[in-house]
Amino acid sequence: MAKKRKEIKKRLLLVAHGDFDGIASAVLASWRHPLEDVRVVFVQPFTVDKVEVADDEDVIVVDVAVNNRDPKMTTDFISRLGGRLYRWFDHHRGWESLKIDDRFVINSDAPSCAQVVMSSSQDGDMEYYFGTLMVDATAADTRQGTLSKKADLIERATKADLSDDSVREAAFRWLLGDKSKLSVLEAAAEKYAAIQAETERLSATYRVTGNVAVVDARESEHNYDRTQLLLAGQKVAPFAVVVSANPRAGEDYLTIATSRKDVNLVEIFGLPSGAPFRVSIPASRLEEALGKLNSL
Repeated sequence: MAKKRKEIKKRLLLVAHGDFDGIASAVLASWRHPLEDVRVVFVQPFTVDKVEVADDEDVIVVDVAVNNRDPKMTTDFISRLGGRLYRWFDHHRGWESLKIDDRFVINSDAPSCAQVVMSSSQDGDMEYYFGTLMVDATAADTRQGTLSKKADLIERATKADLSDDSVREAAFRWLLGDKSKLSVLEAAAEKYAAIQAETERLSATYRVTGNVAVVDARESEHNYDRTQLLLAGQKVAPFAVVVSANPRAGEDYLTIATSRKDVNLVEIFGLPSGAPFRVSIPASRLEEALGKLNSL
């Protein structure tokens, strides 16, 4: 694998996870670069194979974990980037088994990727201008603490339509000073009310089995906020499980979350990567999951 570059070329491609932490991390990783020379794409660990990179672009990847169901997809993507990869910042587990070099800045103990980016920088101005952003990213990812008004607006706007990456890009550019993007975010955030209503409806359907609260959202006809739904479940049990449909992948899946600090869900479910407090596994493992979680 090629060694890291000493300098970024004129054009920069940011490959970022699409949640608030990913957006914030992209801001922190690129804020000294001229906005007109920056392109940003938002991915999940299982969609990095779709990313197209131009020959004249250097790449920074932020908040993208190893694909825990197909680690080869991640390694193939890294190989395809070759010398164009400048940095890869992440805070998820799963990198231990991969052969990586000093372009990879990984801290699986960090509560957010934004904290990893901030900690790796020697630029004192970054903390001055973006210290609150890092705090917001940590609060958004761990769901502990209160979001600022800016962060709350972005959260509502980006969750109003999870398929609309243009809103994520608007948030990225707004945080970097493009004031014209505020109207885009405000318009999107207005649509969040219906999502909140569906989330509250589903929250009332949780059933508790021992230590676990389970809600089946597969038949929902409206969008909902999965993170808020998980938080509602954790109010009634130590572990929350949301059963969701995933037409694109062709199978249903479980999202499991906990606020217990003594539990590592990645290890419990034998996953090669992920966040210790929140994981996704096939819905076919529901009974197994209930058994393991109720034994803790």
